[in-house]
Amino acid sequence: MIITIGGLPGAGSTTVAQAVAKKLDYKLVTVGEMHKQIAAQEGISSAELEKIWEIGATNPTELKRFHNALDKYQKDIARKSRNAVFNGKLSAFQIPWAGMKVFLVAPLETRAERVAGREGITKEKAAKSIKEREEWERKEWKKIYGFDYAAERDIYDLVINTARWTANQIAKIIEMAVEKK
Repeated sequence: MIITIGGLPGAGSTTVAQAVAKKLDYKLVTVGEMHKQIAAQEGISSAELEKIWEIGATNPTELKRFHNALDKYQKDIARKSRNAVFNGKLSAFQIPWAGMKVFLVAPLETRAERVAGREGITKEKAAKSIKEREEWERKEWKKIYGFDYAAERDIYDLVINTARWTANQIAKIIEMAVEKK
């Protein structure tokens, strides 16, 4: 089964995806790893790819080209995979045939606390960064794709508030849902 796990920035989708993949003994595919693979395919470093991403913020054509490559790569991997967890905000939209689609949420305060701890910054700075990132992603991706990944939750099988449980508890919830499906 293909499982997609996405969520709001700081909601814990990477941590939960890792826990689910481990618990189910599935392959883990992350957008970060896909970035590296695309960079390798294009013969550039990850740092150069990040520059393309930054340029894309001011150049819609380059941003769309980057996303098209990422989307194609993600779909190609999904088509070849049997049991895999895909960790990416747009994965549920890019892999509509996935057997289980999960979206993770948490209050901004919880997400800021996590990011602050992980990055060694103040909670206020983390909250500001999260809000800016989320607003930018939602606006830019709506231009590119025509949907708002954070608002259009009807495509998900599960929407889970990660402030209430640990990553392992959430992985267990997802495992139980997969068994029922």
